[in-house]
Amino acid sequence: MNSGSRFLFFCFVVVCSLSCNDKKSDPEKSDYIQAKLNGALWSPSSVNCILLNDTTNDFRVVDFSASSSGKTITIEAKDNATGGSINTGTRTYAAGSAYFGYNSSGTVYHTITGSLTIESVEASSQLVTGSFDFTVEDNSGNQVHISDGKFVKVSYELKTQ
Repeated sequence: MNSGSRFLFFCFVVVCSLSCNDKKSDPEKSDYIQAKLNGALWSPSSVNCILLNDTTNDFRVVDFSASSSGKTITIEAKDNATGGSINTGTRTYAAGSAYFGYNSSGTVYHTITGSLTIESVEASSQLVTGSFDFTVEDNSGNQVHISDGKFVKVSYELKTQ
């Protein structure tokens, strides 16, 4: 290889290494819920999650609530873990292990079908991640399908009564 070829090779290596810089990924989103309401993306302005341990009546539930622009989604799921943890897995309306609610500007809807999957729990940090999908209907028969729902590292508060 002559000196001109080596110089061109060196320039090629330098240009390639400069153009192949590591792209920094965006920081991971956390503490949010989003879903599609009849196909339209909806991201609530407020999110709340409580793990309620009722020692008097001997039950535990995980309760999610999210609202924005006159719309509120609520999800309640039975849980049988202990302490500050939440069991992973799927809960469904059909099995009676999950309940779903939707309210839009005062119109209340009742659940037709639904499922909630708790994918991961970081009990020490009290963070929960998962997905949901459900369909509700108002008293006039108008349905709303809440699809592609997800919650990512939503912080939860443990309450015992």
